[in-house]
Amino acid sequence: SSKFYFYKPAPEDFCSQTPPDMLRNTVDPNQVCGEHGNVQIIEEFGTSTFEKDGTINLIWVNIGPNSDESSGIPSQETRMSTVDDNAVFTYVHQPGVFTYTITETFY
Repeated sequence: SSKFYFYKPAPEDFCSQTPPDMLRNTVDPNQVCGEHGNVQIIEEFGTSTFEKDGTINLIWVNIGPNSDESSGIPSQETRMSTVDDNAVFTYVHQPGVFTYTITETFY
């Protein structure tokens, strides 16, 4: 699946604050806080599980642009399953340990 996240420029009260040392208030050093927004693209690729229970195992993830995250094999076994025609449920599969879940709805 491919997802695009669009972020509006930051509000004035955020931009008027001085960032801590070694940090900045924009994603890219060439951007101006309050004038530039941001976009993040996430692509996820997977295959069905051996259990044939409707879930898929993610096998490759691309994240960018201008993100500290990278492309490659997920660091933990990540699974997705459908909720309905408009939503998917994503979770990290680690038996006996709650790690991460998210439900995403698409319109």
